[in-house]
Amino acid sequence: MTAATRAEAASRLGGRATRRRERRIAGILSAAAKVLASGGYHMFSLEAVADSSDLSKTSLYHYYLSKDALISAALEQLGASLALRLEELASDTSLRPRDRLRALIVDQLTILLIDNPEVTGLFTRPQDWPEGHRLLLKELRRRHYRIFRNVVLEGIATSELSCVEPDVALHCMHGALNSIGVWYQRPRQLDEVQMLIEQVADTVMALFSTPRQPSGDVRRRHVHRVSTPRHGGREVVAVGIP
Repeated sequence: MTAATRAEAASRLGGRATRRRERRIAGILSAAAKVLASGGYHMFSLEAVADSSDLSKTSLYHYYLSKDALISAALEQLGASLALRLEELASDTSLRPRDRLRALIVDQLTILLIDNPEVTGLFTRPQDWPEGHRLLLKELRRRHYRIFRNVVLEGIATSELSCVEPDVALHCMHGALNSIGVWYQRPRQLDEVQMLIEQVADTVMALFSTPRQPSGDVRRRHVHRVSTPRHGGREVVAVGIP
């Protein structure tokens, strides 16, 4: 065997080893996301992830040295992969803004109900998590929010979409989508879920078919700030039109 042949063989072996490692890491991160979603930060353990990944805890340490390192990697991988998926849809200029928004809503529901149902539990603002993880989740949520917001603003600019206030409509939309896993608990046949997704998408799209208020009404909005024991002493902001 010549030196060149040995080098080529070593390169192939190295490539296979790299691909095996990448597949193993992907499996670990997927298992970690599911464990984190089911039990939260404080119930998360390397032992549970190792069991789900068919690894020993010692083997898992070869990839991630601590619970927090694994959680950060799992959140980053899941958040980035879902954002890229949605960004690809949002950038499809062959579709009009209205059609792109509906496609984004359908894909978001598909993620929540079919592909990655654990996402709901991971991105609902866990206030008792360490600050580093909360900041990471905040940035991932902002990236996700911008994807939808940019399409909505484009649709408003072309008069294909309309609403009283874009950010209010977007928050209502996300609230509706993110809570669907809470109230939809019936047995989930795939065709039934897909039909529900279409129905919810049509319903949510109605948020962006509302005529805008006259500018004078918008200017007369006022903010009420209240702080009561019923709300745990937190300041509650209500925006209304008198």
